[in-house]
Amino acid sequence: MTTGNDPLTAVPWDTLHHAYGSAADVPDLLRALGSADEDARGEAHYRLRGNVYHQGTRWEASAYVVPFLVALADEPSTPERSLVVDLLRLVGLGDLDDRALPFAGFPSFGEDLRRRIRELLPAFDEGEVEDDDFEVMDVAAQVWAADAYAAFTPNGEVFRRWLGDPDAEVAARAAELLAWVPTTPAIVADLVAVPDGDGVRASANLALGHLTGEDPAVLARLSEQLSDPSPMIRWSAAVAVALRTRPAAPPSVRRLLEAERDPTRPVTVPGWQRPLAGFMALALTPPG
Repeated sequence: MTTGNDPLTAVPWDTLHHAYGSAADVPDLLRALGSADEDARGEAHYRLRGNVYHQGTRWEASAYVVPFLVALADEPSTPERSLVVDLLRLVGLGDLDDRALPFAGFPSFGEDLRRRIRELLPAFDEGEVEDDDFEVMDVAAQVWAADAYAAFTPNGEVFRRWLGDPDAEVAARAAELLAWVPTTPAIVADLVAVPDGDGVRASANLALGHLTGEDPAVLARLSEQLSDPSPMIRWSAAVAVALRTRPAAPPSVRRLLEAERDPTRPVTVPGWQRPLAGFMALALTPPG
C-alpha cells in the first residue's frame, strides 16, 4: 500500500532500466523487503539480486535503490536486516572484494556518454543493438557501477551507527562497509572503540588493517589483541598489523601468522568474503 508521503513514489522508476527492462517493479520489491511475510521478503531479495545486481552488473536503476536499502536496514523494525545490508553491499559495491582496498573509486563519466547510453537502452531491451554499440553498453556497466558507488559512499555516518547495533551480523557487516567509504577520524575512532568479542571486533580489525594513514592509536589497539585468547581476534589483529606495516611487519607478528596459519581452517570473519586463513597468507605476502 502506498501513500502520498511514500518516498518511493518520487522516483520515476518506470523510466529507469534494470537487467530485465523497466524498473517499474522495483518499488513493490523494496516494500516487500520490509514485509512481515517471510516468503515475500525472500522473493523480493531474490528478484532484486537478479535485476539491480545481475551477476555483478549494476544497472541504471541500481543507484536509486541504494538509499532505500540504507533506510530499510536502518529501521529497527525491518525483519532480517542483515539480509538487507547484504543486498546493500552487492548493489553499492558489486563484486569488489578486499583486493581492491584501499579503494580509489571509479573514474568519472561525461554527460555525452550517459546520453548515448540512455538512447541505446530501448534497443538493448529489444536485442537490437548494433555491433558498434556493444562497446558503449560495456562501458555503461562501469557508469552504473560508479553511480551506485556514489550513492553508497555518503552513508559512512549510518554505517558508523550500525557498529553498535544489537544485531551482531549487522554490526560486523558495517565494519566491512566502512573500509569502502572515505576515511574520517570519526570512523577510525569508532572502529578502534568496538568492544572486544569475536565477530564484530575481528571485522573491525580487518577494516583497520585496510585503512590508510598513520595513527598510533590504531596500532596500539591492534597490538593489545595479539595475545587475545580468541583465535579470530588474535589472528585478525595480526593480519591488520601486518597489512598496516608491510613490508616490514614486526617479527612477533610474522611468527604469529606463520605459526598459526592453516589454509584448511574453515574460519571466516563475519562481513568479509576471504577466509581468515587467506587473510593470514595475504598479510605475509609482499605488496605487489
